[in-house]
Order: sequence, then C-alpha cells, then structure tokens
Amino acid sequence: MLIIVQIMNAVGNVMVIIAVHYGYGRLDADPFVTPARRVQAMRFLFYSQAISIYSMLVAKLSICAFLMVLKFSKWFRAVIWASVVVVVACNFLVASVHLIGYCRPISMRWDPSVRGHCWPVKEKLAAVITQGVANIVIDMVYSVSPIVYIRQIKLPARTWWAVQIIFFLALL
Repeated sequence: MLIIVQIMNAVGNVMVIIAVHYGYGRLDADPFVTPARRVQAMRFLFYSQAISIYSMLVAKLSICAFLMVLKFSKWFRAVIWASVVVVVACNFLVASVHLIGYCRPISMRWDPSVRGHCWPVKEKLAAVITQGVANIVIDMVYSVSPIVYIRQIKLPARTWWAVQIIFFLALL
C-alpha cells in the first residue's frame, strides 16, 4: 500500500506543478494570469487536494493493516477497528461528500463563471473540523500503539527504556 500512497502523492504534486504553470501563486494583478489560466490553475489545485485527501485515507488504512498484524489485547484491537471505522467515515465518506457535493455543478469549485449552488460555509466548516479532529485522535491512537505493543515484549530494561523514550518523543 505504501507504493500506492507514494504514487498518489507524486500525482498530487504534479497537479500542483501544473497549477503553478497556469499561474497559481502569482499576484492577481500579474498580466500572465488571465481568467482562463486562473480557472485551469484552480481546477488542477482542486484535483491535487482531492488526491491528497484520498492518499491520506490509503496511508491510514495501511497503518491500520499493519497494526492488525501485531498481537494486541482484545480491547486495543477493538480500538484499532473503531479507528478503521472513523478513518473510512471521515477520510472517505465526509471527504467525498465535501469534495463532490459541496457545489453543484462541481466545476463551480474552480470556475467562478459557472452558475449553480454551493452549501453554506457552516457546512463546509463542519466537515473540515470533523475531519481535523478525527485525524488528530486517530494519529494519537496510531502514535500510542507502538508504545502499547513494546510494553508487551520482553526486552532488557535499558533497551525497553530507550525505545519508550524514542516513541514518547515521536508524540511531540
């Protein structure tokens, strides 16, 4: 799965480069940035953001798959399965609804000349906050998982403390 994440990130980066080619990041007064170029830049930026969100989904599911292989207690395995549900709900369902359903037609996201309807800003903000909070909580679970696992393994005291310190520093 790691290779899929790397490919998705590479494609997302290429989309940003193409957006920059069309003038993304330049000043509005720059004569290079015509309305048509701005639309193209914003379209490729939208694609990049969508790819980034879905690559994060694949990365988190990859971490879940790795954690499922480890011998955790039944309680902690239930926590990991709950994290899978939260990851799919927030990083796939909420993200997909936000990306695809926020504006109708979807081209309104990058072309201001298209007429249609977008959701109120409150709904967009709710989706962003939901994803952010869920990702923070899930990241904390994934950061604590190795610490929980290492505690179950029989290691010499000095090695055990060194590994614990390294993982605790990773939390910072």
